[in-house]
Amino acid sequence: MRVAVLYDLGSAAPMEIVHGVGEAADPVFVIGDSAHARQMLPVLAEFCPVTLWEGPTRTAAALRATGPVHGMVTFSERMLRPGSELAAELGLPFHSVDTAVRLTDKDAQRRALLAAGVGSARSRRISHAGQYAAAVAEVGVPAVVKPTVGEGSRDTYRIDEVEHGRTLVTRLLPEAGSGVSYQLEELLVGRESGPFGDYVSVESLVVDKEPRHFAVSGKFPLVAPFRETGQFWPAPLPAAERAEVEALVDAALAALGVTCGLTHTEVKLTPRGPRIIEVNGRVGGFINELARRLLGVDLMSVAAAASTGAGIAPLPAVQPGVHYQFSSLAPPYTQTVRGIEGVGAARKEPGVSSYRPLVHAPARLSTGVATQELDLLCGSAPDHTDMFRTIHAVMSHLEFALTTADGTEETVPGTALPSADSLEHWLSLSQGPSGLGDGLGRQAADRPHVRHDEQDNR
Repeated sequence: MRVAVLYDLGSAAPMEIVHGVGEAADPVFVIGDSAHARQMLPVLAEFCPVTLWEGPTRTAAALRATGPVHGMVTFSERMLRPGSELAAELGLPFHSVDTAVRLTDKDAQRRALLAAGVGSARSRRISHAGQYAAAVAEVGVPAVVKPTVGEGSRDTYRIDEVEHGRTLVTRLLPEAGSGVSYQLEELLVGRESGPFGDYVSVESLVVDKEPRHFAVSGKFPLVAPFRETGQFWPAPLPAAERAEVEALVDAALAALGVTCGLTHTEVKLTPRGPRIIEVNGRVGGFINELARRLLGVDLMSVAAAASTGAGIAPLPAVQPGVHYQFSSLAPPYTQTVRGIEGVGAARKEPGVSSYRPLVHAPARLSTGVATQELDLLCGSAPDHTDMFRTIHAVMSHLEFALTTADGTEETVPGTALPSADSLEHWLSLSQGPSGLGDGLGRQAADRPHVRHDEQDNR
């Protein structure tokens, strides 16, 4: 069996895809037109056939010339729309063109969710600064402004004051006719969840329109404005609330027309119940590492097999304990990472399964507010308390040599990076009058929740 893999920058690395898909089928890569994708072409060509994306008709002809294609997958957000067009040309199961638009265009997604009675967040597309006044009058503040099409929290900002938002939108969209648009959305305010994040993500495999949820990922608190530092299995939710979250995701996937493939859906935990943040039509970042380590399953392989119509057995249950991934984030003024010290000591901490830098020093970081992970710490712990304790111990070993935008060189301990705020919050809670001890996980699991049908429908 041969499976076409549409490749560009995304949630899986090139060789991770080659080996994973290769467990189920012979991969044939279709390379996107970004600089990163073209740079990976000679690497991928060493292992499997590669063709360039040249529109659906020409790409389909190029694939047919190499032999039959029995399935198609992508793990890149930016290749979902090309994939839908190519699948229609080849007659392969994949997201429809309309569904691919809903999965990649935040305005289209919000409108589809609202029409189905699943979404309730107010949202308005802005194509130029002159549209801001009407948009903020409808959406209100606090709000979030983000690209209508984009990923990784790129150019995503919180707006608490109308005039601040006007200044920000004027900078982002100085004039009409650029073809770029942003979404102004109601800020979903989460419930008090410290030291955990106030949102979760649901990891799913959809087969023949039927979602199979194999994990609900808990999150660490976001770093301002909306940067993620990691996740862990299982999320600290009671069984009834987990079922409510999964039912909401079921309804959202149906509303968007998702019939197949891996999905990653973020859900805000609010005082009035769970609410959809956004639905992504691909596997979440680093989720495959958790799946391989805890389920003994490679999601790249599962997705490839499912795309060919092969029967997929139920995925195993997550092992007992708490299994986590945590990443360091540089201060926003950082321009270059010159090195990371203490890696050897970090890897020796009990419970750590792996620690690896994700930047190769000297590494120049892009400017802006997008999430840029400097490293990836993976491990397991008996409970959430021990998870926080181990991560803090690892960060205590690490030092990051950084250069700021003005050329100043500094060395910052891992515990002083913005990503360590949740660890400090945990320490303050655990050292308080009552302490947290082994009850940390139970504290979250016993939290009362509200049924979805009791929410207001703003």
